[in-house]
Amino acid sequence: MQVRDMIEMAAKASEVLEKAAASTPGDSAVHAFRIRNRMLTSAGEEGIETFERDLRQTGEANVLAEMARLNYWAPKWYGSVEEMHARADDMTADPPNAAFLALKARAFIEEWLYESGMNDEDGAAAAMKARAATPEFKSALAALDDRFHSLAGSGPALSPAEGHFARNQFAFLFTTFINKDRVARHLAELQHPAATPWGYAADTGRNPHLIAQLRKECGLPRR
Repeated sequence: MQVRDMIEMAAKASEVLEKAAASTPGDSAVHAFRIRNRMLTSAGEEGIETFERDLRQTGEANVLAEMARLNYWAPKWYGSVEEMHARADDMTADPPNAAFLALKARAFIEEWLYESGMNDEDGAAAAMKARAATPEFKSALAALDDRFHSLAGSGPALSPAEGHFARNQFAFLFTTFINKDRVARHLAELQHPAATPWGYAADTGRNPHLIAQLRKECGLPRR
């Protein structure tokens, strides 16, 4: 019953969103919701690529809309690790501001989530653990973080929503792949944990306790 209700609601939402896209085609938020809604009733690449094209044509820099795109192509949904990373690389090649670099951080998080607990192939979790231990992987994360801090310091200022998104992604990334020095820099600026990605590690109700513990481990004062 709940699944049927969800599909019916998604169909109704699609009708409303198509009308919204027709009346306000330059609103990136509308296209983000179209992509999110398509995740419930995917019509394949042809449909989603139309939504992606419409989003690009708005010309708006909307990091949460790009997150919707990235999530669609995550391996736990309709894409693969390779497709997801390819889109993340495209999104971060010439970012409007530092927050967009957090999309690549999220791609690494989604890769870890899928390979460690969702991929049914034998040895997938062990392979992810081995990959995370390589110098190349660690260097890629460090380079991404350094790029974020450099652009955040010299580029356009982040909106509160962008800062919230970015700090949560990077703090979780370096908590997962254990680099306390890098975690601390993001936790120091983090006002409160987002349900995602922190919900990947603990029940969302425990997220504030998790953040408090991490702050203590990193030598940061209590909030």
